[in-house]
Amino acid sequence: YNDVSMGWAQSPATALARADELANTALTLDPSETRARIVLGRIDVLHNRHDQAKTQIERAIAINPSDARSIAGRGNILIWLAQLDAAIEALELAQRIDPELTAIDRFSLSLAYYLDGRFGAAIEQAELNLRSTADAHFSRVVLAAAYAQNNQVEDAARVVAALRRLDPTFDPLAFGTKFLNLADLERLRDGLQKARL
Repeated sequence: YNDVSMGWAQSPATALARADELANTALTLDPSETRARIVLGRIDVLHNRHDQAKTQIERAIAINPSDARSIAGRGNILIWLAQLDAAIEALELAQRIDPELTAIDRFSLSLAYYLDGRFGAAIEQAELNLRSTADAHFSRVVLAAAYAQNNQVEDAARVVAALRRLDPTFDPLAFGTKFLNLADLERLRDGLQKARL
């Protein structure tokens, strides 16, 4: 799953099928394995099965209500379901429990802040993500859009140039298409256009 999310998988479909298989095997061995439920929930999001994703994450949280990764997974899913306030609440709670969020979860928090119009906070989280995970290129996308919305034109141009150099196959029209709320997608695309991405 991480290979697909980070853009490292040569065959995303094969990698996701393997992640699904391993997660289900883990649940067969131990039904209380929260990490497997998180992976399955995140795979469901990639396949636009949002209700199933939410069910998996809620089961993980029921097993361990203070598990930062499960709570962050909830926030991750809620962003795509257009429940922005609840997504931010979950992601901030996860960060309080474990300040070392995964690259995917920190990206989600920066994206949620961006969608909420909190561009400074989005910039802070995206920059932090790139300092700890330099190849988290998806954070550069949010960072460029947030810089542009924050009228930091030179910073946006610098990030766009880096993104184009490091990820020449990036497709801005495909980025964010999992949003169920088209207004969220438009808000993101507005920043991408202002960043000249």
